[in-house]
Amino acid sequence: MILSVSIGCSRDSFDPFHRQVNSLTAISPHPSFSIAAGGELLLMLMLCFVYAGGAVPAVNEAHYVAKAKHYWQPEWGDKDFFLESADAHVAFYWSIGWLTKYVSLTTTTWIGRLAAWSLIVTGWFRLTRSMLPQWGTSLLTLALTICGWHYAHMAGEWVVGGIEGKSLAYGLVFWGLAALARNQWRWTWILFGGASAFHVLVGGWCVILAGLVWLSLPLQQRPSIRSMLPALVIGFVISLLGLLPALALNRDVDTSVAREANHIYAFLRLPHHLLFHRFQTQFVTRHLALFLGLSIVGLLTVHRNASLSRVVRFAIAAGSVAGVGAILDLALLSSPETAASLLRYYWFRLSDAMLPVAVALAIVWLTLNWSERSSVAQWGIVLMMGVAVLGIGDVARLRMQDRRPAADAQRMPVDPQFPEQAWLKYGDWRAACAWIAAQTPPHANFLTPATPQTFKWYTGRSEVFNHKDIPQDAAGIVEWNRRRLRYNELDLYDDEEINLERLRAFCRYYVVDYVIVDRSRAVLDLPFPVVYENDSYRILWIPPAEP
Repeated sequence: MILSVSIGCSRDSFDPFHRQVNSLTAISPHPSFSIAAGGELLLMLMLCFVYAGGAVPAVNEAHYVAKAKHYWQPEWGDKDFFLESADAHVAFYWSIGWLTKYVSLTTTTWIGRLAAWSLIVTGWFRLTRSMLPQWGTSLLTLALTICGWHYAHMAGEWVVGGIEGKSLAYGLVFWGLAALARNQWRWTWILFGGASAFHVLVGGWCVILAGLVWLSLPLQQRPSIRSMLPALVIGFVISLLGLLPALALNRDVDTSVAREANHIYAFLRLPHHLLFHRFQTQFVTRHLALFLGLSIVGLLTVHRNASLSRVVRFAIAAGSVAGVGAILDLALLSSPETAASLLRYYWFRLSDAMLPVAVALAIVWLTLNWSERSSVAQWGIVLMMGVAVLGIGDVARLRMQDRRPAADAQRMPVDPQFPEQAWLKYGDWRAACAWIAAQTPPHANFLTPATPQTFKWYTGRSEVFNHKDIPQDAAGIVEWNRRRLRYNELDLYDDEEINLERLRAFCRYYVVDYVIVDRSRAVLDLPFPVVYENDSYRILWIPPAEP
């Protein structure tokens, strides 16, 4: 349907090397094109909403948006260990955090989501139009790519989702990739520098991949380094907004602390993103199949469309970097210290992100250009539309079944036998947090249960430890692990006197004012005043201890 006008044309109208282009899809300043383009952009934005427009906060929003608020309002959660840790994403805090001074966290998050999605879809539209000028191809290829991100990732990377620094970085990446496809290398370096400002690893890897693409091109197709040098300098200067805070994280840190932090980060907290040998087999298999598919369609398109060829080269370079990361991981299994220092740089991130991009663009381009018969192209497009609708529709269906924010749903999973219990517990959690926000001092410090990760979001109070909230600096990572070990030594759900003494010592050491107990698990009768309780949670006040 969305491509019915274009598909009805002859093959010549699809061939980018022919001058005849369907009048409705020709790129021109005619008002009808502007309306058509605006309509497609709006549909793409709606697609992002259907896929990722769940309740606030999403998993990482409870982490990053809260940090951005604290950056601008240090008194908010001023005793919280994570919020007080070193700031790694200053460009993101400056771009979105100031809004929290005037509107709620929820409103700030929705503004940020819309900004990131808008940046992504406009960059995607420009990228697609460099090789597929037909109306609707941008929408279709984005839908297929979202399915690829969701179902064929290997290391858990996502692109369209909640708001954080990498969401804005990926928006600039697609603008930079569009410039690369159009052979506008100066803009490529500048835009990838902007992406590095928001997320130094996302942008930094893109700069490396673009360099590999430049090296892979025939000499006569490469712009000279001299001609690109001013843009390279500008991009580097912009990237310092992200690079300098990242470098400052471990400034003056002892080498032994840095080594310990690397090990904690890679092997204890984020192995599902960083360590190839820890990835699930089905994830690796699907991603390898995607890379094989890209290799095949790449061979079919590399000499037929220069713009698409550069994008395919970029994605193959990303997959090759992931391959190097896998080899390093397997080769260094007996040397975890060296492995942690190398693999903490997310070698698999851009492979997850870019392989689906190139595969979607190449398959649609081949479908519209391969066959002399328009009916073959029509049925191919219908098939791809069906895949996209089923894939994204299933994600939306699952979210409609569980409308809790993803940050809560992840840590309070639904038991298929008793699905209503998850909703009841979520309601009790929100009620307890509402009471805390209204009835406790703003600077109170809490010992919270292990499962929820939205305590700060709903209360604005600090907590001693949260597994999700790991700092980015080496000293902070080591302290996070120290707190994790001490936290795990506590067992409020084992009726032994030694656990009470451990709790008293813990509360004295970290100056805890209140303890939240999960009543569904607790059996130890704690001798502290109960100030609030509901069916799922009990809040205890810890009287000030003697020094």
